[in-house]
Amino acid sequence: MMRPFQYLGVTVSLLATFASVDAFQVVRPSNACKAATRLYQSSDPAAIGQEPGGSGEDLNIFLQNTYPEYFSLLSKNKDVFKEVNGYKTGSTFFAPNSQAFANLGEKKLSQMKDDRNTESVEKMAAYHVIAEEAVREDALLVEDWTKPAPPGGGFRPLKLGGIVTLAGEVPIGRSKVGGFFGFGASEEEKIVIGPNARIVYTHFVGNSIVHEMDDFISPEILWRYFDQLRIPGI
Repeated sequence: MMRPFQYLGVTVSLLATFASVDAFQVVRPSNACKAATRLYQSSDPAAIGQEPGGSGEDLNIFLQNTYPEYFSLLSKNKDVFKEVNGYKTGSTFFAPNSQAFANLGEKKLSQMKDDRNTESVEKMAAYHVIAEEAVREDALLVEDWTKPAPPGGGFRPLKLGGIVTLAGEVPIGRSKVGGFFGFGASEEEKIVIGPNARIVYTHFVGNSIVHEMDDFISPEILWRYFDQLRIPGI
């Protein structure tokens, strides 16, 4: 389930999540917030429909065939599919596409394969799944028209400040440009999930939803744990 949270609380929440990064723990979401206004549609709205099948096996096959790198990432954490298979309400998958994996570069891809980084990889996988609810794109990318318009123009606030995944909270906000170390940056119209990921396409597979992403939605701070576990010269 999704729940809104305050922007100022994101940093504290994420740091608290990583305080126990050495042990995978499922985070139980709270009640969902309903959608109000759709900001933009998927890349090919007419093509969005029910994919063949609907069982867990069909979903696994779909992910393996369509997003093989993402399926490999999820397979590193057995608790993810265990959680997903425990619910009949459908689940939400945020699948970085092949280009997103390629954009990581050789160093990060190598770190993800390193057995010393297994716990961090498990955490990363869990950040890309909401187990208890199939959340549509139009429920994620929503402006809140119940609140007054920002003074002096600008973009309206979003209905959701974030989502709760199996690994913890992931913010939803507008991308930012300019600034210095995060200060003084201005907002763009583009809405991103996590650090800078945008929905490219949406698939309906059985009772679950798979959002193709152009980047990872897991917090960037997670890569610090990959770096800390690297032994120089080995």
